[in-house]
Amino acid sequence: MLVGQGAAFIAPVSTLQFIHLREDGTASEGGPAPYLDCRPIEDDERALVSGEIVAPWLSGSVEDRAMAYAIAALVPQHLAEIRRRRSAEIDKVEREVRARLDREIIYWDARAARLREEERAGKEQRINASNAEATAQRLVDRLQLRQSELTQERQISALSPVLRGAALIIPRGLLLARSQPAALQAGAGFSDDPNTRAKSSGWQWNR
Repeated sequence: MLVGQGAAFIAPVSTLQFIHLREDGTASEGGPAPYLDCRPIEDDERALVSGEIVAPWLSGSVEDRAMAYAIAALVPQHLAEIRRRRSAEIDKVEREVRARLDREIIYWDARAARLREEERAGKEQRINASNAEATAQRLVDRLQLRQSELTQERQISALSPVLRGAALIIPRGLLLARSQPAALQAGAGFSDDPNTRAKSSGWQWNR
C-alpha cells in the first residue's frame, strides 16, 4: 500500500499488509506476519486436499475482493496513521523554521533601521542599510518558500493498493483428518462404561 505526498521530492510511503479472505465472502485484516504460522505444503498432503485447491470460490474474483477490502478498510486506516504522524513532524519543523527565520528577520530589520540612521548622521559603515534590508528580504522570501513546501508536504493522499501475491491456507486439522482418519475416529469414541473409559485413559481402579 502506498501513500504519496504533494511535494514532488517526497518519496511515497509504503507498507505491507495482509488480508484474510474466506469462502463465505468475508474478509478481515491478516495481521503483521500471518505467514509465520504457516509452512509450504508437502506433495503427499497436496493430494489429500486436491478438492480444496480447486474449489469454485477460488476461481472467482478473489483479487477483486481483496482489492475492494483494501480500498474500503486498510487504505483509510493507513492513510489516517500516516497523516497523523507526518502532521506532527511537519508542525515541529514549521515551528523551528519560523522561530529561527523570524529571529534573523527581526535582527536584520533592526540593523537596517540603525544603519539608515547612521547614514543620515554621516557615519562610516562596513555594511550599508540597503544590504541589510536586502538580507532581511531574502530571509522573508526563504520563510515563505519553506512554508509553501511544508504546505505541500501536508497534502498526503493514498495511491491505489498493489496486490503482491496470494496463498491458500489449508487448516492443519483438515490435513490430520484426511491423513489419519481411522486414528482420529478411534480416539474420538466415548464408552458408556466407566471401567472401559478408565482403562482407555490409562487409569487402574482398585476394588
